[in-house]
Amino acid sequence: MATLAGWGYQFGPARTSYSAYSESQLALLRQEAMAPVQGDRVESDITLGMLDDEQRRRLLVLWGLPLALVLGVAAWFAPRSHFSFGRNKNEEARLAAHLGNASAEMAAERRQAAATLLGVTPNAPASVIEAAFQAQLKERDRSRYDGVAVDLVRVAEEQREQLRRARDYLLQRRR
Repeated sequence: MATLAGWGYQFGPARTSYSAYSESQLALLRQEAMAPVQGDRVESDITLGMLDDEQRRRLLVLWGLPLALVLGVAAWFAPRSHFSFGRNKNEEARLAAHLGNASAEMAAERRQAAATLLGVTPNAPASVIEAAFQAQLKERDRSRYDGVAVDLVRVAEEQREQLRRARDYLLQRRR
């Protein structure tokens, strides 16, 4: 943050009309602005405010840049374990174990759904799965849908594709 402030002081929009003045010139301007004035006091107050802002900017750069450098070096050399934000390695192992069990349960559910779609048991032999698949395809043969609404033909094709995926899923572990 201090580095950004320093950049803004040197090159950016934080630069003011007093940025080029030396410390002695700023002190002289301050004395003149504080001197009793015969004319407009508002202009003097504005000048004092701008001088104060310039002094604050210079202090920020004077102390901000070295502070940012020291903090950056400290962060670089700090042990990485301090930045784990309370992560527990045992917790990660428990999560992995839990997700492993969940994925096995999901696979079993998917296997059961595929078997139900084909009308077989999940542990049926490959020949039974293939026979059930062929029987289901015969019921949804394309020739049976000649002259039928396009939507019904599309539904039948989707069912054939689901049957194909179910058969492939049940047979993939046997190969």
